[in-house]
Amino acid sequence: MSRFRSLRRSQTGAAADLLAAAFHEDPFFEWLFPDPETRPVLGRAWMRVSAQASLDLGHAYGLLDGESLVGASLWAPPDADLFGSGRFASLWHLAVGANPTRLDEMRDGFRLLSGAHPKDEAHYYLNTLGVDPGRRGKGDGRRVGEPILELADRDGVPTYLESSNPRNLSFYDRLGFSVLDEVRIAENGPVMRPMWRPVPHT
Repeated sequence: MSRFRSLRRSQTGAAADLLAAAFHEDPFFEWLFPDPETRPVLGRAWMRVSAQASLDLGHAYGLLDGESLVGASLWAPPDADLFGSGRFASLWHLAVGANPTRLDEMRDGFRLLSGAHPKDEAHYYLNTLGVDPGRRGKGDGRRVGEPILELADRDGVPTYLESSNPRNLSFYDRLGFSVLDEVRIAENGPVMRPMWRPVPHT
């Protein structure tokens, strides 16, 4: 029986490994790290920074099957900047290192993505949710995401995410999210879909 719980610092590496594998073929990650040979290493580094940022805010979660991590979700609580305090600099260095000839494209893409993020209403931000690729379709994604959606509902706060993978839209739709817009972040880049989940009416 799988167990949902907060991630421990000691699980940061396991979470980074799992999420890098889960997002290896994600359109955003393919744009960010176009070389499939180096993408696993760079993806793990990216996810480690993201997991540490979420841990710092007390909102990194895992799904355990026995002692094995099989799912993870990384969040920011309302009114918190997940990549503030210089954290984004680490991600930017990874992006630049992988794309030294695409700096303007990277800069413009991140600017568009940041501009799509709602600024006027406090919300929980789901930055990353992924499961062991070998366990897809078993309900692990719902189990690692729903508890924080329930927390958001109890707090009376909406939830926001961005998805670049059309295959995930039906999953998030079932969790109550709706697409706000479609943002192509580069000429040949992925279409990012900001998604919003309002507070359910009671």
